[in-house]
Amino acid sequence: MGESDWIAFLSRPEIPRFQAKIADDGDVLSRLVFADWVDEHCPDREFAAALRSSIGPELTGDEFLCPGFPGEEYAAKLSNGQFVIAGGDSVLPNPNVPRSFVRSLWESGWLQTATLRDISSGGLRDWCRLPTPGTLQTLHVSGPELTDDDLFALAKSTHVRGLCALALGGDRIGSRGFHHLLTEGGVSSAINVLSVVSTSVDDAILVGLLGSDRFQCLTHLQLSNNRLGPESCRRFGSLSGLKHLQYLDLSYNQFGNDVSPLASGVRRPLRTVKLGSTGIGDAGVHDFCWNIHAPAWPLLERLELDDNDIGDGGAERVAGWLGMVSRTLRATDFPRSQEWLSTLDLRFNRIGDVGAVSLAAAPGVSNILLDGNPIGQAGAAALAASPHLDAELRSAWAEWSP
Repeated sequence: MGESDWIAFLSRPEIPRFQAKIADDGDVLSRLVFADWVDEHCPDREFAAALRSSIGPELTGDEFLCPGFPGEEYAAKLSNGQFVIAGGDSVLPNPNVPRSFVRSLWESGWLQTATLRDISSGGLRDWCRLPTPGTLQTLHVSGPELTDDDLFALAKSTHVRGLCALALGGDRIGSRGFHHLLTEGGVSSAINVLSVVSTSVDDAILVGLLGSDRFQCLTHLQLSNNRLGPESCRRFGSLSGLKHLQYLDLSYNQFGNDVSPLASGVRRPLRTVKLGSTGIGDAGVHDFCWNIHAPAWPLLERLELDDNDIGDGGAERVAGWLGMVSRTLRATDFPRSQEWLSTLDLRFNRIGDVGAVSLAAAPGVSNILLDGNPIGQAGAAALAASPHLDAELRSAWAEWSP
């Protein structure tokens, strides 16, 4: 490491901030945080190792294994302002790390993201008793044991206040607990990202909740692998809020062919819509797509309809819709016509040669994904010769053989 490298490293603006933090706190935690940063940014590995050894007991990387709370064993991880607690029998305590380390880490004021993965009911309730760091912006909570009652306990804590992003998971969590957490738990109306995945949440989640104006700042909404049904699509069709939504993931729910209300409900800023594994067939994809009008969805970039029940008839209707959209964009001089819907995912459906030939002739979308469909030689040849698909896809279909 030459002199110029040292000058560049020591001139970084983060170093005075670390020095001020260490001077104010005077504790081991602040020095460990600084050592982690040096490990990542200093080209001289010997200097980084020497700095760490001068602080305290040797720790491997940024993994700290320790008993964090009574009756529970956790792995806590500090990396780029993130705090991770992972429960499980495979986690063993490290005697070199004091019992108070997790608490000190949590109270340090450095943390922006907290992930409680596979945490038990008792562990979550212990964690809820900790003081809330004022810097916390993102919270991930998941565990197979968690129930609605645990979300009631989380709602009573201060950890959910001021969050920008909240993610929940656990197949015993239902709509009752989730609704209480959002309405009674002090979740900010300014929250941008909401993810509820692999739970028992059903259509009731949308009743009087997402349709209100309270959560209209949401930009990302993920409700995949829950128990949502056709009623949820109808609810989405009447939503007045969610005016800033850009990302919507409703995959792995059971909508069947009743998805068309969704297309007429949530519109303008959407960029990504995921409806994979929702039971959509030929009639459903026709009704859904033909309710999507480009001027009402001007930013749409990606539409995922993979792993459904769409056959040749549905593919032909999708191709017809793409042709109509293309003509509409040209007629209205739509300003984003070249970028509208760049990716259409139709993988793992029932599309054969007839559907593939129709899609190959459809204009407007350069990236149509069709892997996992029973496409034969005629369909592959049409896709390889398509003037609308990008070169990489055409090349892949040219080399494909049934």
